Amino acid sequence: MTDVKQLITEHLDIWLTAETEKKSGRGRSSGSNDTIYGVKKLRELILDLAFQGKLVAHSSTSSEDFLNRIKSVRDKLVKDKIIKKNKILPIDKDEIVPYKLPVNWAWEKLGNLGVITSSSRVHQKDWQSEGIPFYRAREIVKLAQYASVENDLFISNDLYSELIKQGTVPEYKDIMLTGVGTIGVPYIVNETDKFYFKDASVLIFKNIAKFEPYYFERFFKSPLWNKQIHEDSMGTTVHTLTIVRANEILVPIPPLEEQYRIVEKVDELMQLCDQLEQQQTLSSDAHATLVDTLLKALTESSDADEFQENWQRIVANFDVLFTTEYSIEQLKQTILQLAVMGKLVKQDPSDEPASELLKKIADEKAKLIKEGKIKKTKPLPEIAEDEKPFELPSGWEYTHLESQVLESGAGWSPSCDPQPRVGNAWGVLKVSAVSWDKFNPSVNRTGFVGDFFI
Repeated sequence: MTDVKQLITEHLDIWLTAETEKKSGRGRSSGSNDTIYGVKKLRELILDLAFQGKLVAHSSTSSEDFLNRIKSVRDKLVKDKIIKKNKILPIDKDEIVPYKLPVNWAWEKLGNLGVITSSSRVHQKDWQSEGIPFYRAREIVKLAQYASVENDLFISNDLYSELIKQGTVPEYKDIMLTGVGTIGVPYIVNETDKFYFKDASVLIFKNIAKFEPYYFERFFKSPLWNKQIHEDSMGTTVHTLTIVRANEILVPIPPLEEQYRIVEKVDELMQLCDQLEQQQTLSSDAHATLVDTLLKALTESSDADEFQENWQRIVANFDVLFTTEYSIEQLKQTILQLAVMGKLVKQDPSDEPASELLKKIADEKAKLIKEGKIKKTKPLPEIAEDEKPFELPSGWEYTHLESQVLESGAGWSPSCDPQPRVGNAWGVLKVSAVSWDKFNPSVNRTGFVGDFFI
């Protein structure tokens, strides 16, 4: 049996030195949007081992007892006309299972372990600002992450009572699964939960046998689950989780008492991962603070000697300081800041002062105004001393941007076809083409014949 705890503690350097992975945006590695990549892979390894039967000692009993219990409950509910009789989903002898299981485990399709369905349609006219919470996929994701959610959609108590009669209302120990967006995110319904959910956006796994759902909830977070729900039989990426697809997912089933031990061991190891992640986050915070301090000293150097002293301090520790996305981004920003402060290259007294260049631009603008080629603009006030962010080198000047260009404008938007341009047709760029720190020329609309762009 693999001793995962020993595997973690004996190889901390591997798990903790892996690059921090950003989920979204940029910033210091202490934010909630960041995960330590090594620890993320460790979590996946723990779940992989758990559902391969390699995490805890095996039981002497078989999973058959557990599966028979579910079948017995299903048969009774069908007989009592509480649920409809569904065709049992067999595992074909030619069907390829993900891997070989321990002898007392079994593969079973998810649809045979409960009832997977969606909600009854709730029309937009029935949405209210108060009453019974009405959740979409986004609210289920937040519930799964934070155990609470601020909701803005509700339905009436009367409608909720009608839906109860239809049998699709979430009940204690059922599991909600997101069907759109980030698909397959699980949330176990608590004893005090009272809500309804949007059809197609969210699926519900009705836990008809009322077994403890935690083994299945952990499975719904595993790499095996994610691989199955995100790829179809042809290897194409899937963006929605349908009832049909969810029914066909293969689940490794151990004996019931082994399920409990697996959940306990997984939770124990995940807590260790939390501690490792917190330890690395604190270390990353300290590293980011050091980088910020040293780079700030560089930009705030009062003279050339102090600048050299501060720069040499950075050079001596360069390979230690600039190892993360955040630190490299800060270095880039510092280089740009030093450039506009006149501290990046040596000053040459023989260079023409900036005042001469500004005078030439002013003369050219005056000439074009006189010729009627550009419009005269209102003179801008002189830049006051307290407006200047830092002292410039000799020969440099502060000026308004408008005084350095002949003319500026906001552009215009002619009538366009909403589709992107093809071939040599004219295209009008959309705002999103120049957002997020990059230029994307393909984000455009086709200009009609007769439109001219200068």
